[in-house]
Amino acid sequence: MSNHHALVPRVRNGEGWFGTSVNWLTSRGRLLVPGFAPQQVQQRVLECFEALDLGLAVWDEHGQQLMSNKANARLQDRVESSSELAQQGNPQGPYMRLLSGNRWVLTFQATSTAGYRSTARVDVTNLVRRVKELEDRVRSLALESATDALTGLANRRQFDAVLLAEWNRAARTQSPLSLLMVDIDHFKKYNDRYGHLTGDQCLRRVAATLLLCARRAGDFVARFGGEEFVLLLPGADLDEARDTAQQCLDRMREVALPHAASPVAAFVTLSIGVASRTPEATEGVVSLINAADAAMYRAKSDGRARYEAASQLDWDIDDETPRTQPAVL
Repeated sequence: MSNHHALVPRVRNGEGWFGTSVNWLTSRGRLLVPGFAPQQVQQRVLECFEALDLGLAVWDEHGQQLMSNKANARLQDRVESSSELAQQGNPQGPYMRLLSGNRWVLTFQATSTAGYRSTARVDVTNLVRRVKELEDRVRSLALESATDALTGLANRRQFDAVLLAEWNRAARTQSPLSLLMVDIDHFKKYNDRYGHLTGDQCLRRVAATLLLCARRAGDFVARFGGEEFVLLLPGADLDEARDTAQQCLDRMREVALPHAASPVAAFVTLSIGVASRTPEATEGVVSLINAADAAMYRAKSDGRARYEAASQLDWDIDDETPRTQPAVL
C-alpha cells in the first residue's frame, strides 16, 4: 500500500496524520491497544487495510493523496484527484462507475471538517450482473405473458390492454380508430384434412401475412383466439381500414396456401369485418369489437373470402341477435 507520508520522518515516529490520530485516540481511551506502541498499532491497521478487498484512499486538504491500498488501484481505471472526486456530483454520496472490462464499482466518499477526503470502493460487478439477469428474466416473463406462443403475435390479454389505451386516446384526441376482425375460412375442415400440426403452420402463415399488412406506425396485430385475428389501426378512418382489409385478402391469395377441403377456393381464404369509429366518451370499447365481429360474420354468411364494413345495425347489435345466417362455419 502506498503511503506518501511514510517518507516523512515524523510518521515513523508516530507523529504523522495517522500516527497522531492513533496517539490521540489511545491517550483518551478511544482506542484499546494493550501491549502495542502507537507505531505498532499503525502498522497493524495498515496491514489490515491492505488485506481488505475494498479500495481505500485518503487525500489531505490540499488534494495530495496520503494513502491508497492495492484494492483501490485495482478498482479504478486511473488515479483520481480530490478535485475530480468533487466533480462526481454529491461528494458525500455514493456513485456507480462502469470501468473497463465491464466492471462496476460503487464508490463512497466522505470529507472531514479539516478538509481531508476519503473514498471506499467496492467491486459490485457480480451484483450488477445478477440484477441485470433478474431484470432480463422479468422482461422475458412479461413478454411471454403478452405473446401468443404459437404465432408470436400479441395475445388476447395484450390486445385488450392496447385496445383500451388506444380507445381512450382516440376519444381524448377525437381521432378515428379502426378494427379488423379476421377469421380463417373453414379452418375446421383444414384441420380435418391436413391435421392439427399443419393447422398450426397455417395459423403461423396467416399471422405473418397479416403482419405485412400492418404497415403504419401504431398498427397492432394480435391473435384473438382460435383461428381469429385482429388488426387495430389507430388513426385510420373507414376508407383506410377498408384498404387494409383488401390488402389482407390479396396477400392471402398471393400466398396461395392449399386448402383442398374448402368449398370457397383451393387455397386458404379469410373473412374480415371492418369497424371504424371516432369514440365518444359515453361509448364503451366493447362496441368496436362487437361491430367488427358482426361485420365479419356477415362476410362469412355472404360467401366468405371477403370483407364487410360494419353498418349501423352492426353497431347496434345486441347479445340476442344472431351474428350470421344459418350456415356451416
